[in-house]
Amino acid sequence: MQRRDFLRYCGAAFAALEASSWYRAPRGDGVRPGGFAGRFQEIPRPVPPLGQAIAERFDPVDDLRLPQGYEQRILARWGDRFGAIEFGTNCDHCAILPVPGRAERYWLMVNHEYVSLLPWLQGFALAKGRELPQLRRSKKKLVLAGRKLGGLSLDLEAEGDEDENEARAAARLVCREALADLGLSLLELELNGRGELVVAADGRHRRIHAFGTVNVAAADRPRFAGPGARRLGAPRGSMCNCSGGVSPWGTFFSCEENFQDYTTHRILPDGRVLGRRLFGVNGHDKQLDLPRFLEGIGQGAPDGPLDGRHYGWVAEIEPATGRLVKQIALGRFRHENVAIAATAGKALAVYMGDDARGGHVWKFVSRRIVARPEDPANSALLADGSLMVARFETDHRGRWLALEPETPLVRPRPERCAGGSMLLPRRSPEGDLEQGGHERVGRGGRSVDAWIADLEGFTGKAFAELTLGDLVRPTIGAGEDARELKRWVILMDAFAMANCIGASPAARPEDLECEFGGGGVLNVFVSFTDFGGDDDGSPDLEAFPEAAGTSSRRHGGIRHLSEKDGDPAALEFLWGDLVMSGEPADGGGGFAAPDNLVIDPDGEIWFVTDMSEANAEVASRGEVPPGSKAFQGLFGNNAMWWLPRKGRPVCFAQGPMEAELTGPAFLRTRAGETLLLLSVQHPGEQHGRLEQDRVEERRYVLRGADDEMVTQKRRIPLGSRFAAAADGVPRSAVCVIRRCPERK
Repeated sequence: MQRRDFLRYCGAAFAALEASSWYRAPRGDGVRPGGFAGRFQEIPRPVPPLGQAIAERFDPVDDLRLPQGYEQRILARWGDRFGAIEFGTNCDHCAILPVPGRAERYWLMVNHEYVSLLPWLQGFALAKGRELPQLRRSKKKLVLAGRKLGGLSLDLEAEGDEDENEARAAARLVCREALADLGLSLLELELNGRGELVVAADGRHRRIHAFGTVNVAAADRPRFAGPGARRLGAPRGSMCNCSGGVSPWGTFFSCEENFQDYTTHRILPDGRVLGRRLFGVNGHDKQLDLPRFLEGIGQGAPDGPLDGRHYGWVAEIEPATGRLVKQIALGRFRHENVAIAATAGKALAVYMGDDARGGHVWKFVSRRIVARPEDPANSALLADGSLMVARFETDHRGRWLALEPETPLVRPRPERCAGGSMLLPRRSPEGDLEQGGHERVGRGGRSVDAWIADLEGFTGKAFAELTLGDLVRPTIGAGEDARELKRWVILMDAFAMANCIGASPAARPEDLECEFGGGGVLNVFVSFTDFGGDDDGSPDLEAFPEAAGTSSRRHGGIRHLSEKDGDPAALEFLWGDLVMSGEPADGGGGFAAPDNLVIDPDGEIWFVTDMSEANAEVASRGEVPPGSKAFQGLFGNNAMWWLPRKGRPVCFAQGPMEAELTGPAFLRTRAGETLLLLSVQHPGEQHGRLEQDRVEERRYVLRGADDEMVTQKRRIPLGSRFAAAADGVPRSAVCVIRRCPERK
């Protein structure tokens, strides 16, 4: 069998796995009839399946495209007001739970991840009904309220002349409005007389944003739970909320991801935060004088800069009250999502992904067992347990490594990573606690031997004797437990600490979802979005060999893990690849960058893609190699896919221009109808409002059957008008999708 044939829709084709007595097959046989998937006509895609002709022209559409027989309706969009709350920007994960005791009433949680600066500035006044100070970049200068400053950043805590102080006041207003657009929205929904899911006019709606809450009682304000909770005090809010999950006992989970963009995130050995972040704009577009992303907005929060240690956690939310608890024992890193495994008589397990290049796959295991999965007391189990990180072996086996003070250090092997380096905790050989944070070790940084020498100087021990607990030095107060405080510092710096104990740097693990059966965890599906690397890290080549080359399969894939004996507390697992990205002729599934996963009420797997702004990039076989980021543009707009139990992925929906489809969630109503909630995030992120004449002609070279190369022409709209108001500025929105009602 040729390699291409072997890799095509590979599923569980690994003899080493099948020979194991505790290997769990990732999918059942056949396709379940009916349900939301059923049979539908696939949305046309620019990269067709093998056996289908490649179209010579394929023009993407600035709309949410669905198969015939399905309809969509906007439920909420950026700037909408529901009572006292404003719906935030860049909606992401959606989670839905029934309201106890109220028929056809539901709680909806929607995350708001970050600010896409250009459409945010273009549409702010209309969406909010108030003005912002003018903010833009001009070459290498920041222009704020009409004043040019020295660079593209501004220290909000410094003092300057009158012009700079006036600019700082304007910057703080921008920061306050941006921070208030992040976090999460809690909406109460109902089914109206026409069977439509709508926001209830009399609903108890709430907002939790970066520095506070709306419609949440003082007694239910955010708090921490777990190791070192007293040291951190009370968090002011939540921000950078990406994906999440729901618990069997009726709570939501919201995950804080790229907090490092907005506040200081690196940790000193004693648990303090390193340095401070500057406010500014990040503009990568060299042709257009336009800002794209805000940075350092946490420094301009009301009542003073945000504490970077308060963000990067998993938050559990009680929908009836809005009470939010950040669970320290689940670790601090760029959380993408959580998947809960709660089985009576077994430990509680929480599976998580770290959405960073070189990030890790995580599992938390509670110390006590679950009595009843639906018992609200299970929340307390999240504060007492062990955080573990995955090590993928080359024989499709793996182990979970505990992030505990007693865990021994392992000599780092950055040469195994695709980028040749990794981030590790920085420790001064003089024992200076101010010299903390991270440093790059390997290619482009210091050598492993030099890093080890520094650790030995910092601790006074030989490297072979060192454990994670030796890397931290919290000050121990009266009545405080030394080990718990060491765990607290280790958990706050989980990403770098995992690199010290032999965990596998992975390929941006985003979403994880559990499949249950046989009284345990049948499989855990893991979506890896990108096999590339950056200064933070890159995948381990022995575990992710596709990261080495220029194959189109380098743009992510979905893997499955099987816990030993289906036990969520197991220390061993087996793994295999379920489906890979890439061109079908290259053994791929016809997509790139798989992101959020969801399992519908019928047990079918769905996923969405996150190609960032790839369709705004030129992708030509002669200019852009298959392994590069820009090559993702070959696959068109981001989309939602159904992964049948047998066969290739099937495209269900296509997003608008420069948008990402996120946070899919299914709801089965009492009448038996299945509804899909889907977020359309950051339409028009790169070019903002779509004007009629802003269209570019581009050529893409695709590989067909028998390796023939076909040139495809496309007209690419630059920008978007999706969910726009009167001014045509694009807005992120949550949509409700269902099958069209049958006409009688």
